[in-house]
Amino acid sequence: MAIKIIPELTESDKERFWSRVNKNGPVVREGLSPCWIWDEAFRRKNGYGNFCFLYSAFLSHRVSWALHNGEIPYGLFVCHKCDNHACVNPAHLFLGTHTQNLEDMKAKGRSLKGRKKIHSSHLKGDAHPARRIPGWRAGSRNGRSVITEFEIPHIRAMIATGKSVRKIAEIYGVGDNVIQKIRTSRTWKHVP
Repeated sequence: MAIKIIPELTESDKERFWSRVNKNGPVVREGLSPCWIWDEAFRRKNGYGNFCFLYSAFLSHRVSWALHNGEIPYGLFVCHKCDNHACVNPAHLFLGTHTQNLEDMKAKGRSLKGRKKIHSSHLKGDAHPARRIPGWRAGSRNGRSVITEFEIPHIRAMIATGKSVRKIAEIYGVGDNVIQKIRTSRTWKHVP
């Protein structure tokens, strides 16, 4: 039995759908083509795309599947080979039951079952998940960094003289937690 998950899309709806897709996304798994990334402005908190029309919201990867393959049979999920929630590339999507989706998750090592749940903030050094991200950069090579390696010795000197963390944070335009992590050597360890 098949159910219509989405009403028939008009040509203008299809145009609007594809205008929100970046077809030059990353290649997240060997052997797959690049992901087609759904526009970030139209995503849910969990990372899945959200396509709204006819006063309803639909998951963008399900809409992509329906546009390319037709209706989704009742009780089946549209799963990702790439494990990228924002991806709508039909070559990365497949149908599966809830059980098959869970088995796929286990096979790819994404299941927490049987593993002790450890919050990433408790992991230090090379065990921290950020260290396993390809292309991860330390210090000012990280694009989100506000402070540079040249400022770290000055910050440490101010900490040593007893200046408050809040005052130092105001001087450098960062949050208190950034200075606190420098003070406790949780960050910027690579700078002598």
